[in-house]
Amino acid sequence: MGFDTLDDIERKREEREREEFKKTIVKDIRDVFGGVFPQPLRKKEVKKKNNFLRGLKWLGILFLLLIIVNFILGNIWLLKTLIKSLFLGG
Repeated sequence: MGFDTLDDIERKREEREREEFKKTIVKDIRDVFGGVFPQPLRKKEVKKKNNFLRGLKWLGILFLLLIIVNFILGNIWLLKTLIKSLFLGG
């Protein structure tokens, strides 16, 4: 846990500037080579998706949604029935 001297700060700044300079030079060189030797269009890799797993995932989501809706509607019905029996003597 030492203190940075002025020399340390200068050295770090120079290293950072040097790295930024290297990055700009590399980018410029890549741009030049890209103009001289254009890259052929790359074909996008087609990922094979497992239809069974995708269908299983959607069935799971649908099943969870069904359970949630059933729970909400069941609670509403139960509340309605309890209110009727409490106040109307049903």
